[in-house]
Amino acid sequence: MSAIEGRPRVAKISQDDHGGMVTIAAAVGLTYSLLSFFIRLYTRWAVGSRFEPGDTTLGIATLIGLGQSIVVLTGVIQGFGKALKLLDPQHLLRLEKLAYAGDLLLIITLCLSKCSVILLLRGFSRKANHSKACKVILGVSTTWGVASVLALALRCELNHPWLTINAHCTHLFLRWLLIAVFDMVTEAALVSMAIYLVYSLQMPWKRKAYVVSAFAFRFPIIVLAGLRLYYLALAYESPDPTFAAVPASILSQAEMNYSLISATIPCLKPFMRACNSGFLGGPLPRLRGSAYNSAGSYALHSLHSDRTPETNGWRDSEQKTSRPASSRPAPADARTVVEQTPPGPRRENAESMESRGSEHLIMQHTREWIV
Repeated sequence: MSAIEGRPRVAKISQDDHGGMVTIAAAVGLTYSLLSFFIRLYTRWAVGSRFEPGDTTLGIATLIGLGQSIVVLTGVIQGFGKALKLLDPQHLLRLEKLAYAGDLLLIITLCLSKCSVILLLRGFSRKANHSKACKVILGVSTTWGVASVLALALRCELNHPWLTINAHCTHLFLRWLLIAVFDMVTEAALVSMAIYLVYSLQMPWKRKAYVVSAFAFRFPIIVLAGLRLYYLALAYESPDPTFAAVPASILSQAEMNYSLISATIPCLKPFMRACNSGFLGGPLPRLRGSAYNSAGSYALHSLHSDRTPETNGWRDSEQKTSRPASSRPAPADARTVVEQTPPGPRRENAESMESRGSEHLIMQHTREWIV
């Protein structure tokens, strides 16, 4: 027992030191956010899908979030979470610089996480109005991120913007209030965009709800942002800010890491399978077929999948068939033509058959009347 008690503790928690709570929150959140990103990478690799811009954006966000957690853990080592009376001026100055850097990295991570989800939504649809709506939300989120970083970077004294304790700072909490409000608004817009996207799709309502639920996992971010704002207000009013800011710091870690985790949930295979429909499908192999029938039916060439190492594409065997017209005479020589364009590159074929998760061919047919 004495040997165990003699070991140094990883996270010390005492009456005047709550820094260990921040250490635990940062370590747990960082572990799960990294794990979720690796799951996303594995999911892409398992289905043979190419990496999209949303994956790259989330990867950058995860790396910046990793840096933010390291900054927070370093701040705990320097004395964050301890009562102000236990800190010497030198450690306090380092602590303020670390807190300043951590705030900026937090905003950048949250912004990139939003952008990765928007890019994922944009890739689901090819409709012009959907794409335009995604661009608007992407622009608003990017503007929010840039404005928030500038608002926090240019605070207090411009030559020493990291000084907040015993310094002349005006409207510092108001800045955080505006940042949090727009943060919550953009998160609600992401979920609303998912609802708007699937509303017009030809799929059962149960499947639509399943798809929306994948993006509805972003809603807890709104709750975390609100709670963080509440405890941040208490910290600014406290005479001991380094000790009183512990709950706000824990909620910052929770919001940041959950934002990264929830950005991966829509990419999991069950949700991607639910998202799949003919409307959301990618490039498809080309069919060629023709038939002459006044009744509106037609015969297709037989199609079989024959991938080769050289082309990795589709081969179609043509068996042209014709049949006499039915007993009802046609007003003219009716010809039904069914054709689709073959995917040339291997990447497009892989996207059509693997990343979209569908092996059903979708045919487009046109009618030509020759008089």
